[in-house]
Amino acid sequence: MTERIVLPTTDGHQLVADLHLPDGSPKGLALLGHAMMVDRRTMDRPKGHGLASVLVSRGFAVLNVDFRGHGESVLHTGLSFSFDDIVRNDVPALVFALRDRFPDLPRFLVGHSLGVNAGLPGLALLRDHGVRAVVAIAPNLWAPKFEPSLVRRLKKRAMVTAFELAARPTGFFDPAPFGMGRSRIPRPYVEQFGKFYRDDRLVSLDGADDYEQGLASLALPILAWSGGNDTLMAHPDAVAQYLRLFSRATVDHRRFVGADGFEPDHMQLVIDERSLPLFEQSAEFLLQHVG
Repeated sequence: MTERIVLPTTDGHQLVADLHLPDGSPKGLALLGHAMMVDRRTMDRPKGHGLASVLVSRGFAVLNVDFRGHGESVLHTGLSFSFDDIVRNDVPALVFALRDRFPDLPRFLVGHSLGVNAGLPGLALLRDHGVRAVVAIAPNLWAPKFEPSLVRRLKKRAMVTAFELAARPTGFFDPAPFGMGRSRIPRPYVEQFGKFYRDDRLVSLDGADDYEQGLASLALPILAWSGGNDTLMAHPDAVAQYLRLFSRATVDHRRFVGADGFEPDHMQLVIDERSLPLFEQSAEFLLQHVG
């Protein structure tokens, strides 16, 4: 069974989410977050057989959200936002959703790219988040110190600059013409990523929150996935460097290889049916932390 849920944020916006319920009493609540230029539909591809559906089949209630400016969580015309807004407002709305309805269910964060890159700093800002474990698919905020390859560092710098230049005329970067997704990314968000890269430091725009210190404070079990053909967004070597921030967490980093040597790229990690073993192993990981 699926319900459409609307989650209010602390700054007055609304996020649209799907609540998928299993047959019988749920064993836990999995909170799903999608990547930066797409929406929540990517977290269940192929539809009915993707990550969300696998988690439901294993007994989890699944709340699959559209972050602001993505999918159905449309903001007022011309209204902009930054990465900080998702960390400080959208992540708490997701994490604290349905506490009255499921007060005793263990909670888990399952994020792909943005979903975990914003989700984990968001958890670090919340003293009472109640999340027991995390599945982090392609976790990797960009900064030169997390990228061991000189070639990839240069490519990332060029891409960050290109994103900023493309966003200046209209105030948004539109990924659709480049086949990178359908969710337009506002200029403040794009420029914050540029600042991360130029400063080689993950800090909020106002300087109030040091995200690196926050990540180092998280004492959680984390199952992290990367794909061998994710050659730029979250290469396994860069993911490994990024995960060194999590000094208090118990991190299990796995480079996914499917049948016949299939190694996914950034989006194939969640939308390709050949990634089914990744979905199943993620469900097993969460089940280990239910009780």
